Amino acid sequence: MTHLAPHHDGTPVERNEHYFQEPEAAIGEIRSMQSSDLGGVPAALAAFLHGSVCTYVGNLGISRHRRRFGRSRNEVLLFAPTIELRVTRDARMRGRAMHTRVSYEFCDSAGVVLFAIRTSVTQGVTTAVTSPIHFAEAAERAYSEYVLRAFDAELNEHGFVRFALNAHESVCVGPAYVEVRAGDKTARLDATMLQSVVVNRGALEIRSEAPSKKEMPAQSIFRIRIEPGHSVHALAVLLQELVGVRMG
Repeated sequence: MTHLAPHHDGTPVERNEHYFQEPEAAIGEIRSMQSSDLGGVPAALAAFLHGSVCTYVGNLGISRHRRRFGRSRNEVLLFAPTIELRVTRDARMRGRAMHTRVSYEFCDSAGVVLFAIRTSVTQGVTTAVTSPIHFAEAAERAYSEYVLRAFDAELNEHGFVRFALNAHESVCVGPAYVEVRAGDKTARLDATMLQSVVVNRGALEIRSEAPSKKEMPAQSIFRIRIEPGHSVHALAVLLQELVGVRMG
């Protein structure tokens, strides 16, 4: 196959690497790719004994292909039906190093996991180019950019994107600011005022300096209840891209 995309970690693909499965056309233009078979006799022997995996990240989705003893398993995720990406990390000390289990779960509107990438990383240990963590991070970047494109029209028309988290409260995200709306009351928080944004016990919790405007009583913590079925992943993506705040 023609190698037009780099590895998931950004390094170039070598000519002797073996990709036993072409990417699915449905996942769009290929942004990055990786094979566990890096070529050569040792790699070929490892592939025979333990199987091979090749993964692709496109601008419309991702895919993972496994093969062992002549049997193949293909998994494809399209971003269109994906509503939320859940990223969890479980860090524990192992000896003198921190060992972290990481899970990336792409879910639909019902919370069903459509595609999962699970791996682990160890502090102080160089991460191999074939590690699934690179696939997970590349998939997250591609999905985040897909989400941003989906809100381009609303952002261009209104200058912000509104997220209704329940029947009475919403959050608007615009360039370098967040606006909290509760009924007819509004509080605008500039990026420099924001201290943290987290999901805590079924609510979006925004900590900030007290807003200067008096449309809403001055307060440093806003809690907005998240009704079931309302995903905050798209909100998290826009917070990071437009405001520079990463949701914890």
